[in-house]
Amino acid sequence: MTPRVSVVIPSRDRAEVLDGCLAALAAQDAPSDDYEIIVVDNGSTDDTPATVACWRDAMPNLRGEHEPCAGVSRARTTGIDLAAGDIVALLDDDTRPVPGWLRAVVAGFEHRPGVDAVCGPIVLAWPGPRPRWLTARFEVWYSVQDFGTTPRLLDATELPWAANVAVRRTRARDLGGFAEELDRSGTNLVSGGDVDFFARLHQAGGTVAYEPDAAVAHAIPASRVSRRWVIRRGYGQGITDLLMEQRTDPAPGRGALVRRAGRALGRGTVRGWRGTAGLVWRAQQLGYACRALVLARTYARPPSPR
Repeated sequence: MTPRVSVVIPSRDRAEVLDGCLAALAAQDAPSDDYEIIVVDNGSTDDTPATVACWRDAMPNLRGEHEPCAGVSRARTTGIDLAAGDIVALLDDDTRPVPGWLRAVVAGFEHRPGVDAVCGPIVLAWPGPRPRWLTARFEVWYSVQDFGTTPRLLDATELPWAANVAVRRTRARDLGGFAEELDRSGTNLVSGGDVDFFARLHQAGGTVAYEPDAAVAHAIPASRVSRRWVIRRGYGQGITDLLMEQRTDPAPGRGALVRRAGRALGRGTVRGWRGTAGLVWRAQQLGYACRALVLARTYARPPSPR
């Protein structure tokens, strides 16, 4: 029997974290033949294969697939390509779907037969007391997602995170999956693949629905509750900002890129940003400027006149 939904979970060297996600999926109340679970092992060297094998005894609808090329966008696209279900539900390995999550995702498509995607809330689960400096303005970088308490269609400016979203398989494949240069690979913190994907979906006339009952908790590791991580994330966001600009203006020229770098460095010196927010802002502008200068170097210098 062909499953209705394919749940795709990219994972790399986080067997213990993945175990928690699979435990939450095992507690879902949907019949197992209605959905399959695909763990895309993105080149793990830890116990990820053994974790998948262990859960397969309890969940015969679970399978592991291997994608050796590192990168969460690549892993998500691989999962979409391998999916058998008409609906592909994307989760991160550190999310924990609430009971009834899968049923709510399916209901989102049933209530609006023409909708292309359905997303739900992402609630942040901190590992301990939240530091005072970690204000609400940083929550977006931890993938918080809250579009209210009422089911509705999102507008073109409301772009969901791929940590908790489901999309029709045919639509996802038509869009070509997720842009690999716009998301994390290895230790970098570039993070724009899902924003780009759903922006393209809207541009193609697609629609996204929001289902408040399709919620997941996002388990934040202690290593990310630090100023160092947030500053690094700001630097990665600066790179993301430049790469997103490149998507709409792919060949601005060497001079334009140098000027953009200069403006970013100037923004980084503007007064008024203090404390952690100031450090993060400057890191973001520095990331933008550094990537702009790297791209500028790829342009051949014009020959010097004789």
